[in-house]
Amino acid sequence: MHDRYEAIPVRELVAGGALHITDGHRMRNLELAPSGIPFVRGADIGDGNINTSTQDHIAITFADRIQKKLSHPGDVAFITKGTVGRVGFLRTDQPQVVFAPQVCCWRALDLEVLEPRFVFYLLKGPQFQANLDAVKTHGSMVADYVSITDQMSFRLTIPPINQQRAIANVLGALDDKIESNRRMNETLEALAGAIFESWFVKFDPVCAKAAGKTPLGLDTSIASLFPDHFQNSVLGQIPAGWTCGSLGRCKYTRILPSGISSFAGKKTYFATADVHRGRLIGEGENVDFANRRSRANMQPEVDTVWFAKMKDSPKHFLINQSSAWIAERAIFSTGFTGLRCLSESSPFVYSFISSADFDTQKNSLSIGTTMQAVNNELIPKLWILNPPTEIVSSFAHIVGPLYERFAQNENESRSLAGVRDALLPKLLSGAIRIETTH
Repeated sequence: MHDRYEAIPVRELVAGGALHITDGHRMRNLELAPSGIPFVRGADIGDGNINTSTQDHIAITFADRIQKKLSHPGDVAFITKGTVGRVGFLRTDQPQVVFAPQVCCWRALDLEVLEPRFVFYLLKGPQFQANLDAVKTHGSMVADYVSITDQMSFRLTIPPINQQRAIANVLGALDDKIESNRRMNETLEALAGAIFESWFVKFDPVCAKAAGKTPLGLDTSIASLFPDHFQNSVLGQIPAGWTCGSLGRCKYTRILPSGISSFAGKKTYFATADVHRGRLIGEGENVDFANRRSRANMQPEVDTVWFAKMKDSPKHFLINQSSAWIAERAIFSTGFTGLRCLSESSPFVYSFISSADFDTQKNSLSIGTTMQAVNNELIPKLWILNPPTEIVSSFAHIVGPLYERFAQNENESRSLAGVRDALLPKLLSGAIRIETTH
């Protein structure tokens, strides 16, 4: 049995110069610029990451004035107002940022006392999160909030620096692989999107043949499937011989009903807000549907595309052969619409649902006052291109493996995250210790 690590008041770490804590910057309108220093809000922090590709920036001319609020590599940020406790780590390859007022930043100053990445895991751990939960406001009229004064009173268990580094290395290796998978999936998604745009938005192969040129990047058999001229349609110029229509009459999809399903004695994954552009960003909710009836969509096993009805929502998901949900039955909330894809059309349908063109359509038909969404009656009127079956199949053969790899990476990342989350409290508490060399 190992002795427990020592619990140290946060104020002692700050007073001793080992730790710096600061809140965010209250940006003024005159500081706002389309480019410059990323301004990171609470919504940009999630699942351990900090999104630095933000919409808002502070003009670089104000950099000197806000030096004290500029981030450093290895900073740990967490939300102190609203969704209190969500933690992110600023990697060394990310730019300096300025955090919004609802975000607090912890910075390890003395690296012989605190390891920066260990601080990140410390703040994700159950002891710190319990401290937050004990002091944050829980009123229904105001958002939850934790002040820096509150944080100073926390007592946190800090192992010796060699154990901190070992813990950071073990958990960090898992997170590094998860991050690598995330980046690879961004590349896969971008590549699939570029091919879709070339074939079905810009019609590059048709344009090339119309100009008497050979379409770039296509073998002869695929290039021969594209016509060499265009025709008029309700959507403007489309390749000759192609058609366009509504989701309600599309030859490649069938809209799934928002029906009533019963699941006797079984807990089922219930997906609501935890889906984002083809990936799971949470564990959802395991709902026991035994002896109850639910107005929810039941997921067929394969070849379905789901998208959120809500305006400006990027939530959509492709269920294919390597989906994480093949081995279990899952339910999407009635905020989603399901499309059963016919033949080999699921990569094409998913790419279309992922496109800006579809978002524009969905937003234009969205109605409502507090939460705008496209309703069930209007969904069949959303239009979709109907290319020839041979072209859709060729697209599936090229892009399908990209989405398969995307799903495999997501599955691996979920497994790695499960291992990390199981190890985290045991490593932080000292229940598991890593052998280190002094």
